Formats: sequence, C-alpha cells, structure tokens
Amino acid sequence: MKSLFIAALVLVLAICWGCFISSSNAAPSFNVRDNHALLRVSTVSTNGRFAVYSVRHWNEQTNKATTNIEVLDIQTKVTRPLTYSLGVSDNSPVFDPTGNYVIFLSSGRGRQDTQLYYVPVNAGEQSVKPLTSLPIPIETFKVSPVISSDGAFTMLFSSQTYLECNDPTNQITCIANKNEEWEKKGPNTGYVYTKLYVRHWDQYIIEGKVSHVFAQKVILSQDALITINDPVDVMFGMNANSPIPPFGGSEQYDISKSGDSIAINLEVTKDSSVAWTTGWKIFVGTLNNWRDEKSKITVSNLRSISVTDARTQNPTFSPFNDNVLAYLAMTQPGYEADNLHFNLYDLNTQKTNQSIEPVNLDRSISSITWFDERTTIITYPDDGAEVLSLFNIVTKNVTRIIVDGHNAGPAVVVPGKSILITRDSMVAPADVYLLQRDSLTTPFALTQLTAYNRDFLAKFDLPTPEKFYFAGAMGERVQAWVVKPANFNPSVKYPVANVVHGGPESLISDSWSYRWNIQLFTNAGYAVFAINFHGSEGFGLKFKESIQGNWGSYPYQDITSGTDMITSQFPWMDKNRVCALGASYGGYSMNWLLGHNENNRYKCIVTHDGMADTVLGYYSTDELWFPEKEFKGTPFTNPQAYAQYNPINYVTKWRTPTLVIHGGHDYRLEISHGLTVFTALQRQGVPSKMLVFPQENHWTIKPQNSIMWYDNVLDWLNQWIGH
Repeated sequence: MKSLFIAALVLVLAICWGCFISSSNAAPSFNVRDNHALLRVSTVSTNGRFAVYSVRHWNEQTNKATTNIEVLDIQTKVTRPLTYSLGVSDNSPVFDPTGNYVIFLSSGRGRQDTQLYYVPVNAGEQSVKPLTSLPIPIETFKVSPVISSDGAFTMLFSSQTYLECNDPTNQITCIANKNEEWEKKGPNTGYVYTKLYVRHWDQYIIEGKVSHVFAQKVILSQDALITINDPVDVMFGMNANSPIPPFGGSEQYDISKSGDSIAINLEVTKDSSVAWTTGWKIFVGTLNNWRDEKSKITVSNLRSISVTDARTQNPTFSPFNDNVLAYLAMTQPGYEADNLHFNLYDLNTQKTNQSIEPVNLDRSISSITWFDERTTIITYPDDGAEVLSLFNIVTKNVTRIIVDGHNAGPAVVVPGKSILITRDSMVAPADVYLLQRDSLTTPFALTQLTAYNRDFLAKFDLPTPEKFYFAGAMGERVQAWVVKPANFNPSVKYPVANVVHGGPESLISDSWSYRWNIQLFTNAGYAVFAINFHGSEGFGLKFKESIQGNWGSYPYQDITSGTDMITSQFPWMDKNRVCALGASYGGYSMNWLLGHNENNRYKCIVTHDGMADTVLGYYSTDELWFPEKEFKGTPFTNPQAYAQYNPINYVTKWRTPTLVIHGGHDYRLEISHGLTVFTALQRQGVPSKMLVFPQENHWTIKPQNSIMWYDNVLDWLNQWIGH
C-alpha cells in the first residue's frame, strides 16, 4: 500500500511539474485593457504618393483619447506624424485637389466643437491652420476632386440646421442662436412631438432640426487655403436629413469629376412614415459659380433620381466620366437588410440602369470605389469575411481579390493598378495594406505597409479561428467559428463560451472588435464558438430572409444543435460547462434560450440589450420598419407572429443563472427589456445580476465602461463554468 501511495505521489508531482513548466512558458493573457491600449487606424486617403489616416490612442490613467493624423510614404513604407497635439481629435483626413494639403476635422484645438483644419503634407503640427471658424459645428465633409484656374474648389460639409431658419442670408447665425437657446435650457427641457421619431438610436429628436449638406467655396492663395463667402445650404428648406442619422457620413454625398454636379443621399422626415418606411432617396443637382473668387455658389435643378420606394444609398461619381453616377439600391421597400445591388445613373439621359447585376453574386454590396472606367472595387460579406473584389460593369463579371479577413476603405493609388485598404481580422487590428498588380493580366500582390500594434501584440497568444460547418435548420449548411483557448493544452477540457451575434441580419466576421472581441474570451481560458445562424449576412438572400417570422425557430435550432455538434466534435471542449452570450438579437436569443434551455445545455447566460417582449419591442422602438418586416406586420395586424416567439411568454421556465446588461440611452431596445428580465429572474429566485450603463446606448463604447463590462461578464462565466 505504501509503495502504491509513493508511486501515485510521484505521478502527481510529475504532472504538476509539467504544469509548472507549461505555465512558465505560457504567454501572458491579453485582456480588455490591452485591447483599449491598441492604436486604432482609420481608413485612408491618398494623393498617389502619400497616404493619410488617423491613429487613435486611449490613455487609461487620464481616461482620454488622442487622435492624430499620420502620413505614409507608399513607396518607402515610412510613416510619420502629420499632427501630434495631445488630447485633440484629428480625424477624417483627405487631400485637397492639388494633393499638397491635408484637410481634416478636429475638436479640442482651442474650441470644443468640430471645425476643419489643414496642413501641408510635407509639414507638421506647427503648420496646422484653421480652415473654418464657423459658429456651428461641422460633422462630416468631402472635397471636390478639381480646382479651377483661379485656384477655387468646392467643399461639401454637413451640419444641423433648423427649418425655422428660413432666411438664407442669415441661416448660419440663426442656427448658432438656436443651438445656444437649447444649450441654455440645460435640464429644464421639454420636447413636444406631432410625429415620429420621438427618439432615435440614443437621442431625443428636436422637431424641425435636421442635418443638411452645405457647399463652401475655398481658394488656394499664396500657400494658404481660405474659405470665401458664407456656406450655402444645398438642401435649403427641405424637411430631410443628409447624412442620414444615426450612422450616415460623407459616403452619402459626392461631387463629380468636373465639380459641376453633386449627389446627395437623403431621408425625407416630413411625417411619421419615416419610422416605418426605408425609402432613402438620391438627389442630384448642379453646382454653379464655384470657379471664381467673387461669385457666390448656388445649386440648381436639384431632383430625385431614385426609381424605387426601397432604399437607395451611397452615390459615387465616376472619376473617369463626368456623367456617370454609381449607387447602391435595394429591391424591397420596408426591408433595411435587403441585398444592396449596383445601379448606374446617366446625368445626360437622366436614366438609371438597374440591370448592372454582378454575375453569380448573391451577396449585399457594402461599398463601391471606382478603379478605372469600366471597373469598380466592391466589398461585401461572404462566408464570414468582408471580401474585396473587382466588378466589371460591362461584362458584369466579379473577380475576387481578397477572400479572408475584413477589408475596408479602398482608395485608388494608380487607376487600374494599385489600391490602398485597411485590413483586420480576429487575430490582428487594422493596418494599411497595398494591393498592386503590374498589368490587367497579372495577379495582385498584397503588401502590409504599417504594423502599429505588431510589437505590442507579439507577446500574446491570439489563437487563429477555424471555420466549422454543420447541417443546421432544414438540413442546410451553417458556418461557425471555432477558436481554441490561448496557451492551448490538448489534454485539458475547457469551459466554453457560445457567442451569438446581433442584427439579426449581421454576422460574426473575421474582424477585430473593440466591443465583442473573441480573443478576450480565449485569453481568459475559454474555448469559443460563434455560429452564423439562419438570418446571417454573407450566405445568400434566401438564407438571410429565412429568419423572417422565424426568430425562435431556425436560429434556435442552429444555435442549440450547433452547440451539441461542436462540443462533441472538439474533445477539448467541456460540453457540461457551456455559457451562452449575446447582444441585440443575440440578447433576444438569450432571452428565448432562458425559456427553452432543454437538458440544462447552458449553465449560464449573458443577455445584453436584448428584446424580452416582442410587443413592447414594437411599441417602444424607434425604427418600426424593422419589427414590421421581421414579424410580418404590426402587433395589431398580426398578433400571432408577435406571440409565437415572444420570450416573456415562457417566463415561468426561466431557471438559468443570468447576467443582464443594458444601456440607459438604448432607444432601439430600451431599458425596460433588461429590467423585465432581471425583475422576472429575481422574483422567481433565479441567480441573476444586472449591469446598467446609464450613459451608453445599444453598444458599450466608453473604454472604462467596456472594462467594467468585461470584468463582470468574465466573472459571471467564471462563477458558473469557470476553472
């Protein structure tokens, strides 16, 4: 017996010694604080030789971020700061028409609102000068591609105005006065409404306040950029928004090659139908008197070119043909997640060609960038990646260039030959890359030009995700991501985090995230899988549309059967220690799983900003077109659809320990949903906790709040399935 004890002790010591050796060689854990310490690189602008972009850094000690502009020599790959003022936010840099100056938005340079500044590309911080000094903030902007012989060019920018500021000669002053009136009211503010929206995304609407596009003349004179005359509201008097809140930017308006035409993507807001229709329109017009210093800019012949009641967006003039405008369009009115396809508008004939459909591409196009006269660069989600392809508008053929990772913001360096992009993945945040080919018949070579976080991340183990496919609902093929824990040991069984994405017409993509980052779970010791269930983007329109009317069926089948198959397929996953987590639609899925957690499949749940009651979800949300499409009507026209997959109807089955998270400024799924779940769990004695962020919206964005989010979420997982 003594010899057996000694033998066992030796074996235990040998195993433990192996553990010590393994532990001593283990990479440090990458955590949420490390994630927020990363340098964040924006999309780029180029003049053919140099590229400019912004780089953001957050300081945990001061809880403040600094965003400055960097310049990259494309040939030498050498980067340097173009601006470097601490505590400011310099962003959205673009080149002027000469390519010699960089214009950018900035706040914190002597004033708190955002104005435009410029700096010579061969200079630095000491040479930064204000371009605008308006009494109203500037939100977005775009610069004309052409400069006149007199050194004049046009700049479009967006700012908010008031419909009651109806004197064009005094509009800017009127806007400033109205803004000041609202600021002076402070907390003593009441809002009166006669139509929807009341709230949108994370703000209460002020009726009669809209976002408009303005035209500003700029003169290049004696090595300086100077604005001439007051800006002109090109949408003057229109009860409409452009860019369209809450996410619209400068991609929603454009200036033609000659500088004589403009295109604007707008949403008419004259009545409540804005809340249940998706018919964004594209208007084109003529820009007059921009070429000389004396005359004041005017806009004429502003007209809609949209040929559908479905959504149209992102007008993009061809830089090779002044009369050609490309834009993205949907087919189905009222369906915000419909596939976006390619349309061409001819300014001469005033006709739209809607038959420019890529051959065999059943995907929704995310962006268009002109590459040459007959070719555009398009990006689109496909099988868990944001793919970059070339689309020939004559042959309609699509040539796939990059099929993995997340590829965004293409900027043409040499037409037909080279492209700058930003590229990221689940294992690396965004950097700048160059795609280049020698001729039309040679393949592209991909070269990484920057590596802002490479050295910092080198010490961590960031496991590479694997694609896994299985037969999901209706026997159809479903894709999932499977990721091993950091410092993986094949002999260990690991607890499992099942991450469920929102949307629902979205996806878990091979991209870096500063919110739901897979690596923050793998580095906390969890195996992770994430399923792109029925309804996800990037797998065809039929697959995406299958979720309509089926919120609690097909995706639920994919998630639950996928959980069983994946945890059985990978022996290092402990199927008895699985927690499910999700936000938005993923939060709805968590609330649905609460009432349908057969066989105690999930030992804990994290539900973030999820719908608890489908009927409440309809009446309290902002954009009504969404539930009306997803549930095929309203609660008063199709009550059965809202009742069929309503989580609250199964409240007596809620028994799984649950962490509830909600943002106080979430007006998409307002906080009553989170309170409903937490109250029901507490009242029934179910282990539960609630985390509230009063100042956050549908997303947890502020770094310190994000840190608190991860601290609580990982603590919850550790409590119920941890090590």
